[in-house]
Amino acid sequence: MVEVSRYRLPKRPGCAAALLAAAVAAPLAAAQTPTAAQGLAPAPAPAWLGGRVTAISENDEYAFRVTVDQHYSNGMRLVWLSDPVDATGAGPLGWSRRLAEAVPGFAATPGTLRVGLALGHSMYTAADTRRVVPAPDDRPYAGWLFGALALINEVPGATPGAAMAETLEFTIGIVGPSAMGKELQGAWHRMIGYPRARGWDSQIRDEPGFGLAYERLWRVPLAGAADAGNPGTQAGLDVLPHVAAGLGNVATFAAGGAMLRIGRHLADDFGPPRVRPALSGAGARRAGARVAAYAFAGVEARLVGYDLFLDGTMFRDGPSVDRRPAVADALAGVALSWGDLRASFAYHWRGREFETQGRADRFGAFSLGLAF
Repeated sequence: MVEVSRYRLPKRPGCAAALLAAAVAAPLAAAQTPTAAQGLAPAPAPAWLGGRVTAISENDEYAFRVTVDQHYSNGMRLVWLSDPVDATGAGPLGWSRRLAEAVPGFAATPGTLRVGLALGHSMYTAADTRRVVPAPDDRPYAGWLFGALALINEVPGATPGAAMAETLEFTIGIVGPSAMGKELQGAWHRMIGYPRARGWDSQIRDEPGFGLAYERLWRVPLAGAADAGNPGTQAGLDVLPHVAAGLGNVATFAAGGAMLRIGRHLADDFGPPRVRPALSGAGARRAGARVAAYAFAGVEARLVGYDLFLDGTMFRDGPSVDRRPAVADALAGVALSWGDLRASFAYHWRGREFETQGRADRFGAFSLGLAF
């Protein structure tokens, strides 16, 4: 938050009308309300104005140029994660607590509840981007533009540093030319001087996409001091096992895996955020001015029942390949937090996803988050 005189205005980009109203109301309130010098403290800002914004960018170009524009070519996600929702269900985000309580099995153990909103885009290309008509055994071109609403419930464990986080996420969007994968990739390639991928006219056709995903993640300290409330160095080692499942016409899957971390103040978060499908953190981070840093490595195995980007659209004919029923992921990287800032980089290896795929894919993932 940024304090102007004794009035607190939201630092987060938001509704222009609300900011204008606040600017107009401030001088009127100053004329009518006793000042702090008269012994009254300023009223606190609404808690729902706070939170954390995180930008995530994934690209095969980040993988030290091992692969360029092959299969999973690019993924972007912009996420806003709220401050904790009022435990009584009061305030503008009170509906989220009532919704969490209404979902069978979710938030069975009440904890710190947050709301997440996301806007994202992903694109996929064939391995041979020089062909106007991709080979029938090559991955289909596809763009995916989506929005998501998530509920995140965090529950502290019985020992210092231990915790559980569960996420319920609903995603809706559009696959196909309307997702503008061809236009976005073409503009970027012109900007950096890369040749354009020539097969976009054969991409998967328009189809609405939707999905519901659930993930449960545990933080288990293994060695070293793990109490995030202690201002000391707090070097340690922990593991983050997780299970996840998704259902929808974009992806239907079940997954499980774990991430190992070593560093300082591990109990401040649940690992770096990612674009699904992937090993992902809960997104939240405990506030503090101290520096937290760690290295991480993780694995995940997925059983895939349906993947629109490989199987083709559900409601119309189009390009497709023979999907492999099981996929393995692995990643390694570093994360650094200082005050309200958090940044991470991960090198990601993804196993073969379809039968005629020549080799595993590699891509890098950057994230940058800011709390306010």
